[in-house]
Amino acid sequence: MVDNDALELLTRRLVSNAALNSAERAAVSALMREVECFEAGACIVQHGAPCRRAWVLLEGFAYGQIGSRHSRRQIVGFYLAGDLLDLHGALTGLSSEAVIAATDCKIATLDAEALVSLIEAKPNLGRAFWIETLVEASIAREWIMNVGQRNARQRLAHLCCEMAWRSREAGLGDGRTFSMPITHEQLGDATGLTSLHVNHTLRKLEAQDLIVQDGHAIRIIDEARLRAEGDFEELYLCRSAPRSM
Repeated sequence: MVDNDALELLTRRLVSNAALNSAERAAVSALMREVECFEAGACIVQHGAPCRRAWVLLEGFAYGQIGSRHSRRQIVGFYLAGDLLDLHGALTGLSSEAVIAATDCKIATLDAEALVSLIEAKPNLGRAFWIETLVEASIAREWIMNVGQRNARQRLAHLCCEMAWRSREAGLGDGRTFSMPITHEQLGDATGLTSLHVNHTLRKLEAQDLIVQDGHAIRIIDEARLRAEGDFEELYLCRSAPRSM
C-alpha cells in the first residue's frame, strides 16, 4: 500500500507546478498503486522496454543512462526523492532510458493508463505533469551545454550547484550541502570525464576553498565563487517565472 508520506511527496511536487483543488488531489491519490524497494545497483527501468507505469522516487538516489552498441554509457540524469521517473515512457509506451538505483531506493508506482485518462479529463492536472517533462527537458539541455562547452572544472562546479539547489527544493539539504552517492566513474559518465579527471578536478575545487568533500557528502564553501566558476544560473530549474502585475 502507498502511505501518506508517498502521496504527500507527489502532491507537493505537482502543486509546485500548478494549483490543485481537492478533487485533483484526490485524483492523484487514486493514481498511486504500490510501493516497491530496489537494492543499490538494481535496474528500476529498462531502456526501450514497454512501459505501463511511471514511478515516484520516495527515498534514495538514482540515475538515468543510455548505452551504445559498443558498451559505452552516458548518464543523462540524476534523480532525488520526489522526482518522477520515466514519465516519458508512461505517456509514450516505451522507456526512453534505463534508470538505475545508485543507493537502496523506495519507489511508488503510477498506473500509466489511469494517468493518461486523468490528464485528458483534468487539464490542470495534465499541466502539472506536463511541466515535469518540461523541467526534465530543460535540465537535459543544460547538461548538453555542460558537456559540450565547459571545461572540467566548470562542469563539476555547475553540477555541484545544481545538485545543491535541487536537494534543497526536495527538502534534503540547506542549499549548500548535498549527497552525491555515486562513484567517480559514474560522475565521469555524467560529465564526459575520466574518473581520474573527476578526482583531480574535485580536489582542485577543494584546494580553491570552493567545496569540501566528506565521503559522498559535498558542502559548498563559497557559493558565489562556485556559481561564477560553473557559470550557474538556476532559471533552467525553476518551475515558474515571475509574472508582471
